[in-house]
Amino acid sequence: GRGLVTRSVAALVDLAFGPLGLHRVELRAATRNARSRAVAERLGLVHEGTLRDAELLASGHVDLEIYSVLSTEWPSAEG
Repeated sequence: GRGLVTRSVAALVDLAFGPLGLHRVELRAATRNARSRAVAERLGLVHEGTLRDAELLASGHVDLEIYSVLSTEWPSAEG
């Protein structure tokens, strides 16, 4: 609840688009994992869709939401 995960994910995206030179970063979160989905939304990642039964957990299969951002869309990658 202090923004540590959001800041960590932002730092990883900075690394991906900076030194690593990647063009696209994707985040996948279980549909029912509201906190992880909120991180993606807070950072401005685009919701692309849902992968049905995409991950097997001990409790069974779960749907995953896919979010992405391109290097041309990430604020610190501009320049």
